[in-house]
Amino acid sequence: MIVRPVALVAALLVGSACAVQPPIPLDPPEGWLTDGADSWWLPATDTAAAFRDLETLQSMGLGEESPVYSAEHLAETQFAVGRFRMKQAVRDALLPLYRNHPEVVDSLFRRYAEDDILPSARGGDVRGLFEEYRREAYRTLMRHFRAPWALTKLGIDVPVAVPDSLRGVASGRAVTFQVFIGSDGRPQGIRMIEGIHPVLDRIALRAVTRVEWQPAYVLRGNRSQPLDAWVRFSVRYPDAPVVE
Repeated sequence: MIVRPVALVAALLVGSACAVQPPIPLDPPEGWLTDGADSWWLPATDTAAAFRDLETLQSMGLGEESPVYSAEHLAETQFAVGRFRMKQAVRDALLPLYRNHPEVVDSLFRRYAEDDILPSARGGDVRGLFEEYRREAYRTLMRHFRAPWALTKLGIDVPVAVPDSLRGVASGRAVTFQVFIGSDGRPQGIRMIEGIHPVLDRIALRAVTRVEWQPAYVLRGNRSQPLDAWVRFSVRYPDAPVVE
């Protein structure tokens, strides 16, 4: 199983062109706050948490330094370094899952998967060994953790209008967000990661505020515990029709 970013791509349905298009609202919906740029949030939201840097394990505060051993324990050093590098490579490959909840995912990794991450066999198939442990670590984590997923379909549950003048600009392109989702499934904070046009970005932002989510949860025994979590969510505009 290939680990892919947990980001949802929503195809926006565009209505037929008309002679006069009504104004499209671009401001935050009632009750939402903004910094005037690319971040919107609800009151009482911890913005430091909502907009934390989830780009790398290091930026999440989960980077590790390589262990150092004395020269007289050379065999032990080679074993430990090999195991460390394999573990770090597997963690890096699970980055999309870590972005959903760094601390929870890392604690589950250490509890259930880390002991199974062995050093690469010298002279063996290192790539094959890495793929084996990456898949097993992912399957193990998914037995204990579920990332958020969207219950609302943009363009279907939430109609989205695109300005006639920007259909060509929007065609086939996506706006990507980091969304902070509460344990109740409501988006609490939205930060744009990659935009395409100021107007199209704000249209996509407004649409994301209306998405309903199944919150992330951890399985504890036979019970699931919902969690605040993050997700990368891409809003993709459909290809513009070809006019002949």
